[in-house]
Amino acid sequence: MIADAKILKAKGITPFESAYKDTWTTMATWNPIVSNTIPSSWIKKRLENKTTFAATHQTAMKKWLQIAQYSQSDCMGTSYD
Repeated sequence: MIADAKILKAKGITPFESAYKDTWTTMATWNPIVSNTIPSSWIKKRLENKTTFAATHQTAMKKWLQIAQYSQSDCMGTSYD
């Protein structure tokens, strides 16, 4: 997906239209990334206070930010409406 986004961006095309002003819309990108990068044992460890988001979600955040860089320049200010 990112390889295709790079090609589109190089041709002057914005690959993704993102509406992140409304925070719930970030879940469409965030949830699949987290489910593929964080082990299923994470929630048990978190509930036992043996881990934190900051300690475990850096890879997911990097991937989310990578996708956001292929969105329009004001993706954080664009609302769902």
